[in-house]
Amino acid sequence: MLQLLVDPVQRALQALHLEPAAYMFLFPKNLAEKVENAVKNNEFPLFERLAPALVYTIILGILRMALTVAVEMLAIRVLQLGDYHKVKYDAGMDSIYSIVTKECESKKKEHLNKLKQITNKEEKDRVREDLNLEFKKFEKNQINNYSKSKGLKGDLALQYYQMKCNNTKRKKKVVKFVEALWRLIFYGVFCYVGYHALFVPKTAEWIIDTKKHWDGWPSHKISDVSWLEFYYLVELGSYFHQLLWTEVLNIHT
Repeated sequence: MLQLLVDPVQRALQALHLEPAAYMFLFPKNLAEKVENAVKNNEFPLFERLAPALVYTIILGILRMALTVAVEMLAIRVLQLGDYHKVKYDAGMDSIYSIVTKECESKKKEHLNKLKQITNKEEKDRVREDLNLEFKKFEKNQINNYSKSKGLKGDLALQYYQMKCNNTKRKKKVVKFVEALWRLIFYGVFCYVGYHALFVPKTAEWIIDTKKHWDGWPSHKISDVSWLEFYYLVELGSYFHQLLWTEVLNIHT
């Protein structure tokens, strides 16, 4: 099944025609001769052999998305979040939510700057309470003002705003929890695979003696290539996945 996914990716990488010479600059100059000999003897790893890593990237993304959905549904049941996701979309109210949220963020920064200037703890606590009350009044007034300008009921707009705020906070907590749970599961599995690749059935000799890292490089004789290759390809896939998840998809919070 996995090979059916790997084959088209491998063909796509082959179409790029990336020969070893294209990434030879990655290796130290003192190893250049060994690399060239390995290329001539067809022993040097080819770029298309990274195809499984790209497939693992997709698989890891699907698994993480499924875990996020499962944990979110479980959180709704266990924590009895009855109103979670029950906010019916309304274009007018949603525009109020977006505007007021930005204005409140600016107000929070303004308040934080005021608190930073106060050194006395008691005075800071007192000012913080006053600022919290001021912030709540500001938030409510802004919602009422914008709802009137759009011909909407202030109470309904306030309820919509509060429910969306609560959902956003809960969503952030769920995402943070899933991130921690994902790392626990992923690195737990990796520890097992790494142990199996390096220490089973016996400890790899180049783990004990680091000089052996370069014996016969880059054509190492490894007792169990499948486990070690799987270990490195999944690890590379996890880095690709993490890059996509946090930067491209902008899911990280």
